[in-house]
Amino acid sequence: GLSSNVKIVNEAALQLEKYKIIDEVMESKYKEKCSAENCFIVKEGSFLRQYEPIFENELKQGYKEKETYFSVEELEKLECQYEYVKSVLRKIVMPQK
Repeated sequence: GLSSNVKIVNEAALQLEKYKIIDEVMESKYKEKCSAENCFIVKEGSFLRQYEPIFENELKQGYKEKETYFSVEELEKLECQYEYVKSVLRKIVMPQK
């Protein structure tokens, strides 16, 4: 189904400058070391779950989540529509046990 506000890790560079400024003025005792679990960016939009790894820019709702999502904007490309429909049909016809 559709999901929004999915966390994405590969756009962190967009916010880097803002966080550098915050880092300069914040006292050390209030800082938290960056880790894979706490380093993410919230992305708003419309997303569909992908049942197979089709799209490179996959998104997750949490670091440890297995389910991945992709932006519906990816479906503007005809070949992406075809690949996604094939994956959904495979999920329906051959569900995993």
